[in-house]
Amino acid sequence: MFKKGEAQQREASIAILILLIALFILAYIVLLPEKSREALLEGDEGFDYSFNGPEKEGGMPLSNNLLSNNLFLKESPGIIGKSKVSVMEKEIGALNLNTETDTFSETLATVVEVDRNILNNNYQLLRFDIEDVGKIEEVNLLFFVKESKGRLMVSVNNHVLFFGVPGESSMVLKVPVERLKNSNQIEISTDMQKLYVWETNQYTLEDMRLVKKVLKDNRVFSKLFSVSESEIAGMSKAFIDYFVYCNVEDGGMMKVFMNNELMFSDDDLCSMVEQKVEIPKDSLRAGRNQIRFEVDKGNYRLEGVVVSGDLSDVYRSKYSFIVPESAFNSLKGGQKLKLLFKFPNNKRKTMIVTLNNHQINVDTSQERYEKVINSYVRLGENVVTLIPKTDVEVLDMEVKLG
Repeated sequence: MFKKGEAQQREASIAILILLIALFILAYIVLLPEKSREALLEGDEGFDYSFNGPEKEGGMPLSNNLLSNNLFLKESPGIIGKSKVSVMEKEIGALNLNTETDTFSETLATVVEVDRNILNNNYQLLRFDIEDVGKIEEVNLLFFVKESKGRLMVSVNNHVLFFGVPGESSMVLKVPVERLKNSNQIEISTDMQKLYVWETNQYTLEDMRLVKKVLKDNRVFSKLFSVSESEIAGMSKAFIDYFVYCNVEDGGMMKVFMNNELMFSDDDLCSMVEQKVEIPKDSLRAGRNQIRFEVDKGNYRLEGVVVSGDLSDVYRSKYSFIVPESAFNSLKGGQKLKLLFKFPNNKRKTMIVTLNNHQINVDTSQERYEKVINSYVRLGENVVTLIPKTDVEVLDMEVKLG
């Protein structure tokens, strides 16, 4: 009886052991990553029985153990590309463009006296300055004649404005704009016509003033705005939007520049109400940009001025791999670590690859691309991100020693 009970107890212990082993195997399978679990259950010969831990959202593993002594990463990303999701808008605001003038009066002298006889010629010199001659629209010299005898001569920069006997007590003399300079001189004198030895010709002038009409500096408007690197990378089209209102229809020409490059010009502004003009997206750059409006004449108001762009959301594929200490030391010894891509055709492929914040610009028409990445990797975990500029199909991506 004792032997029979002992055998039953031994059988129960074996059953419990088998149950524990089964539970352990089941727990091991459940904790495996999804791809490894599927490969195990389907009986794939290439199944990697190493456990790498849970995966991040989007399929990026938190860590990736060494696949072999030379191969650290092997993936098949497939098609990576873009899709339009948003619009960039940089508000410029409202602006006025016109060629109106301001009038300024400058007193040169309250009293000017000149005389001349056989012995003496007492003439007067007056000076005035003009800061920006290019903005002068019109200049007039005004004065009153109080006493007169003989003929009066008035000149500006050696150009005679008047020579004769004034017919009125108030005089307005137009000064040719082309004769003006930054520093100018007026000469006032009388002559010796019909002058006896004992006689003197003379003039007394009062309230001598210079009246200038100066163009307002409203023919040019410029403004700075910023565009981020991500906006530039995702931009497919760029536009300038605005409403235009004409106060005076006098056939002016408007030009629009982006970063000193002419975008467009138009001499039929007053027939337009709302405008949306497409501009080359390459005219914009990451960082500070300047938009400038110019008119040669006319009076315009622009409202709702916006620089806009169609943006695409870039699908970024991220992967990670581990560089163990032995492999990292071999890189210091001169062994090369390469990043390789295989593509399905010889069409042009463009994308940005970042590896631990280092940027690699891929632009190739070959079916294979490789890059030595020794200086980009670090001991332990490394992260690779693929950022497409256009739709790109990547058949295989590998990181391996070679």
